Amino acid sequence: MARIYVENDMARFTRKDITHVDMELFGGKTFENLEPRRLFPMSGKDKYITLLDEEGVEQAVIRDLKTLPKDARQMIESCLQEYYLIPKVEKILNIEEKFGVVALNVETDRGPARIEL
Repeated sequence: MARIYVENDMARFTRKDITHVDMELFGGKTFENLEPRRLFPMSGKDKYITLLDEEGVEQAVIRDLKTLPKDARQMIESCLQEYYLIPKVEKILNIEEKFGVVALNVETDRGPARIEL
């Protein structure tokens, strides 16, 4: 199967949940429950966004988010923001060690969390 590159207004996106979208191509072909992910998460935040199905198989690639219509671009950016969310640790409440596992109870900017190392 040839790789599908999504640009401009060749596809219509519908928000499925906080990290998934449905996509309908101009020709009528539809894809459901796609999860946008960055192919280059550190260096290319707006370029080469892969759209993965429920099995993790790539169905399409957005070469550059800036080519999409504003509403579609914002929808994909919002999904990516949720997927790549990294809470900031603000305070370590306590540290425990048991059987070689270090557990930290922390306060983050998103609420309390437990981290095990």
